[in-house]
Amino acid sequence: MKLTSIFAAMPLNHGGLLEVKKIVSETLSELGISQDDVNLGYSNLPYYDGIKSGYMNTISESIRGCDGLILYVSANLGLPGALIQTLMEHISSLDHREVMQGKNCLVIMHSDDGFGQAAMSFFDLAIYNLGAFIGPRLVVDTGFYENLEEGGKNYQFIERLCEDYYRAIRQQRDIYRPSAAPVEFAVEVAPQIKRSSALQQIAPVIPITSEIKAVGESQPVSLTASLVEDFTEAQQRDIADLAKLFSGKGNDDGFMGLSLAGSSPIRVNPSTPKLIQKTSALMHYYKAGQADGLKSTIAVDINGKDAFTGYIRLDGADAFFKEGRIDNPDVTIIAESDKWSDIVKGKISAQKAFMIGQIKVRGNFVLLGRFDQLFDFSKNSD
Repeated sequence: MKLTSIFAAMPLNHGGLLEVKKIVSETLSELGISQDDVNLGYSNLPYYDGIKSGYMNTISESIRGCDGLILYVSANLGLPGALIQTLMEHISSLDHREVMQGKNCLVIMHSDDGFGQAAMSFFDLAIYNLGAFIGPRLVVDTGFYENLEEGGKNYQFIERLCEDYYRAIRQQRDIYRPSAAPVEFAVEVAPQIKRSSALQQIAPVIPITSEIKAVGESQPVSLTASLVEDFTEAQQRDIADLAKLFSGKGNDDGFMGLSLAGSSPIRVNPSTPKLIQKTSALMHYYKAGQADGLKSTIAVDINGKDAFTGYIRLDGADAFFKEGRIDNPDVTIIAESDKWSDIVKGKISAQKAFMIGQIKVRGNFVLLGRFDQLFDFSKNSD
């Protein structure tokens, strides 16, 4: 897997954004991802005047050959900065227009004037019209850089953003693009359809401001954290649901409906036990950066009110849950549904539950310790 990283801000004026870029690069390197670096702040990319640029050809080849793009962008007065606008003008030419088709873009945008969200929305539509789409994205200001020490909240936030982007690339996560309107409706209806369709596919911006960071653990911080986690969970959950919906397998395979753009689910299968949902949701809080390439299978055999069987597959940087039995798991956990519920919600560790006799374990019980370490159970408690 290879990504192209484009820094579209003046380095001397945006040193904090360079620090964010460093964290992103280190996190993705730990996941085994290589990156081509393009720094437009020190480039010779001219303003676009219709003349071909040799340097743009080099950038274009890098984008064409990558699996995804990471864009570090400055913004002012609700508009993306001049460097990224120059690049986009070159890309929009006939020579390069196809290079961004189908590319998943991680965008981190700096804005200090309070109009960062407007600039991000403007940039979203430009990327969408070039055939690419927005994956995780983040708006920051100068206050965000004051707390970037390793292990701190903002540092961990960037790591989670990268891990989600990694999964999006691995899952070949895309968006549904509606077909063009019929010709007879082109004049009257098409403009509205095109605009509404584009807006519906754009995920909400995640703002991080100095005001939020300054208040420590006050209510604004928890609200922002909630938005981040809701966005990540919905984004991950909808991938499987979309595949089932478009393949016509939604009726008989436990399809739980969609939650895109904050909408209500389309339909819900009431026969699906809630504990399975909670177990599956735990995969969204997998700490891929701490897995160290671990590959193992943890089977669960749950009895009682919400009885089910399933298994968790740990595969390096990915974690999956599937319902049903699997042959020769590395370890099998046998528990009553209420005890398993306490474990997946973080009320008690699996290792402690085993030690006090609340669950039974067959196989390599040492894996219980890794299971407890590799998921953030506290975020699965609701």
